[in-house]
Amino acid sequence: AEIKAKYSLPDKFIVSVGTIEERKNLLSVVKSLLLLPDDIHLVAVGRRTKYTALVDKFVAENHLEHRVHLLHGVPYVDLPAIYQCADVFAYMSLYEGFGIPILEAFHNNCPVCLSNASCFPEVAGDAAIYFNPNDAQSMQDTLKELLSTSTLRDELRQKGVLRSKDYSLERMVEQTCDVYRKL
Repeated sequence: AEIKAKYSLPDKFIVSVGTIEERKNLLSVVKSLLLLPDDIHLVAVGRRTKYTALVDKFVAENHLEHRVHLLHGVPYVDLPAIYQCADVFAYMSLYEGFGIPILEAFHNNCPVCLSNASCFPEVAGDAAIYFNPNDAQSMQDTLKELLSTSTLRDELRQKGVLRSKDYSLERMVEQTCDVYRKL
């Protein structure tokens, strides 16, 4: 409740975390809001770039100011609570090197909806639901399904917590030691 007040977070929202730049594809999820129920908001946490102006322009032209919340300068210590308040974490990037926010969402019990591009299927496995980041309808349908199906969200929360254990510090140390033992 404290974090919701601090950032004026809405009751129901999709969260996106990462620098607001073209490859992150934020504009596509903003566009999907037009076909989602009016009570669904988007909270995007990340550093603003020149690309943000395109997002701002679309938001203004489509009167979505009340549904799109761009937060920048959020301290890292506040991120877990934001994930925990969100209904869904959406990551619609066209490409990434890894996707740390996916693990953050898993660790914070937030259902995950991902682009089927890049390394995301390898990182998340069956602990996420996927869409084509170049197909607005695919994204809208996937978000709508996840937002309207509590059993699916619960299942993804459980799978996400389990999947996050594959990326624990202990496991990394164990695997690194295994490599050295084989040398």
